[in-house]
Amino acid sequence: MTCANTLMALYFAFHLPPILAICALVIYISGFSIGLGPIPWLLMPEIIPTRARSRASSLATLLNWVCSFIITESFSTLLLPYLKPAGTFLLFALVTSYAFFHIQAALPETKALSFDAIESLFASTSLNTELLHHDDDEYEQQQEDTQPLYHNDEHEHIQQQYPSSSLV
Repeated sequence: MTCANTLMALYFAFHLPPILAICALVIYISGFSIGLGPIPWLLMPEIIPTRARSRASSLATLLNWVCSFIITESFSTLLLPYLKPAGTFLLFALVTSYAFFHIQAALPETKALSFDAIESLFASTSLNTELLHHDDDEYEQQQEDTQPLYHNDEHEHIQQQYPSSSLV
């Protein structure tokens, strides 16, 4: 993505052939779809405890869309008039290169770790701890109120009627 933004900056700064802008666009979209694009959606299930997942996922999605809106609005209203197109794309190149190095340095590898290990890895952050313990009473009440899908009597009756079937 940094390369694509740099190519776009070069295209605008030196009035290069339009094919360079098209190539930069294809590189950017490809890089975003395998790089920064899926990161929020891949990280949420790994780092958010099950009890707080719905609330935290909602907040993360809201933040993702608000940031996308800010970038979209700032591009045409703030950046283009002051930095011109070449400067705008150079700024985006700096931001994406910073994001790359920050993600490499700040996010631990979670491959082959259990959910418990991942949860303990991220449990030290104050936001995660707050989300984890915020709904303890509500979560326990929901567990007590939840009824099983079938009662044991019904299960035994079905097993007697159809001995080869098994219900999980």
